[in-house]
Amino acid sequence: MDSGHLMMTIIACLKDRPDMSFATVHDSFSTTAADAPLLAACLREEFVKIYKMPVLEIFYKQVTQAMSSEAKNMILPIPAMGTLDLNEVLEADYFFS
Repeated sequence: MDSGHLMMTIIACLKDRPDMSFATVHDSFSTTAADAPLLAACLREEFVKIYKMPVLEIFYKQVTQAMSSEAKNMILPIPAMGTLDLNEVLEADYFFS
């Protein structure tokens, strides 16, 4: 998920700033000070987009398709969704490093 978020964020930033520079280490993202506000906005927007998708269901289906019936019976069901409003990320002062 981290690499998908990275890819989506960079694509979103490059739509606004085709010459924007990036540096990444694992799940940390950086850019120049002048582009930091754009990176911060894109990070939040793309995070909300990716995690509004049913990522656990998709992962569960992909994994269980490759398993035997016996192994599938040992896997717990996906937990119920909570009440977190992902849109709150868009207004968070501190969101990502």
